[in-house]
Amino acid sequence: MTSDQAATIQAWAGIVSAGLGLISTILWGVYVYFTRKTLQEVQKQTLDIGEQTRIQTSARLVSSVNWDGSPMIGLSAEARRAADDWEDRLKKNAQHATGGGETRVLKLVLRNSGHVDVVRWALTVHLRVTPGPALTELAEASYSWTVSSDEHPQHAVIATRDQLIVAVAVPRFFPQAEFGWSIEFADDRGKTYRDLTGTLEQRTENKLALERAPRAPALPQSLDSPTPGSLEEAVPVGEESHS
Repeated sequence: MTSDQAATIQAWAGIVSAGLGLISTILWGVYVYFTRKTLQEVQKQTLDIGEQTRIQTSARLVSSVNWDGSPMIGLSAEARRAADDWEDRLKKNAQHATGGGETRVLKLVLRNSGHVDVVRWALTVHLRVTPGPALTELAEASYSWTVSSDEHPQHAVIATRDQLIVAVAVPRFFPQAEFGWSIEFADDRGKTYRDLTGTLEQRTENKLALERAPRAPALPQSLDSPTPGSLEEAVPVGEESHS
């Protein structure tokens, strides 16, 4: 074998070796890429399964406003006191407005849309009443009260896909009222949830209380009554007037 042939063979050997190294590097890169993708997919599926398991073993209480349904739990004493307070204020300052306002009961529907039963709950109502522009002599007032399963043990459990309707307030005597609420509850595994809050999107109004009281009509003057400025001194019968 000549020296030229040996050099040619050596050159081809180098080329083949470099090619094999490049192919090995590419294959290793492909292997690492797909291995990483596979691990990410497995991790994602594991997280999805864990999340699905968490959802399937969690309670989910959804609140919504209801005006027409029949409540299972009636008005609390605190809600009645707030209404009585403003009824008294209207009677003293705006008697004409006591017949206005929303006469229906504001209620909240607590629906368990989760996968386990709710066994304990507490609903805290926040109410702010403002007198409006026609009753500037009155100050606004804030109220807060809690209705809970401790007070109503017969309604403590809200089963999956079941609901509970709670009476909140009668806004009839409130000139302007804003309602908000927060709910804390626990499921049958002892897990407690505290993040459920809500507000009534539109405040309630007693439109009569937002208007000035109508003026009382003037009493008609009797035709037999003397006109001011024309009264004469009465003279007793049988006596004469002396100037």
